Amino acid sequence: MQNDHSGTLELPQHISDVYKVTNKSKIEKIKKILAEQSTEKLLKLLPSLIKKDLRIEMISANQELTKRGLPPCLRNLDELSDKNYEHADRQVIDLDWIASRYEINQRKAYGFFKRIFSPWAFIDTAKSIWNKDLRPMWKIVLGLALTPKQQWLCHYIGSQKIKKQKLLLDKNRDEVIKALRTAKYSRGLTILSQEERASHDRLVSLWDVAHIGGWRPTAVANLYNLKTGKTITRQMCSKLLGKLNRDAWRFVLDVSH
Repeated sequence: MQNDHSGTLELPQHISDVYKVTNKSKIEKIKKILAEQSTEKLLKLLPSLIKKDLRIEMISANQELTKRGLPPCLRNLDELSDKNYEHADRQVIDLDWIASRYEINQRKAYGFFKRIFSPWAFIDTAKSIWNKDLRPMWKIVLGLALTPKQQWLCHYIGSQKIKKQKLLLDKNRDEVIKALRTAKYSRGLTILSQEERASHDRLVSLWDVAHIGGWRPTAVANLYNLKTGKTITRQMCSKLLGKLNRDAWRFVLDVSH
């Protein structure tokens, strides 16, 4: 479904404005179709929805992923950085995750931020929190009483410290890949077989979620399963995390606080 706007009209800045001019039955139809898709397909679909400015579809796809427990930090949302409403939509995606997953924060949240946890007030409160992108991020983090761990699972909402840690991990990713390959060759391998390549790719995917899961086997295995659609046991995850610590220890960060 295309947005219900003429190409000559200014694009509404907040998704709440888009909802107000979109037929409710169409929204429900979109959500029903998206709910029938696999998580892998939804993740592949997100960049295309963003590029085509299908904001209702994009937000609905993210809401479906939230229902399935896949945190925003593990979704394909990079295309949003090229949009003029990127901050507004990024906030809504994170706020939907926060409202759905961090209900305990409702007791600790300040003032009107508490309303984000009420379904009937969610979209208008999200717009108030955004406030035309004038509200400082630290006020949002404080207002929602977000812990470092909770901020890590978000895509956009987070303190400067959390964002710097995420950027550093992303920057180090290529070095981690190189370190893992070097470690394999140093143990006598001269060429990576198909099986070794699969093992290497699995380690890289684990690295992507290890810090988010606090390097705890159960949490990391669950995130890995959600991210890749492949199952890994807690025992195997523990073994592989040990390998990451052994071969990529220089790039492990303390993100617990």
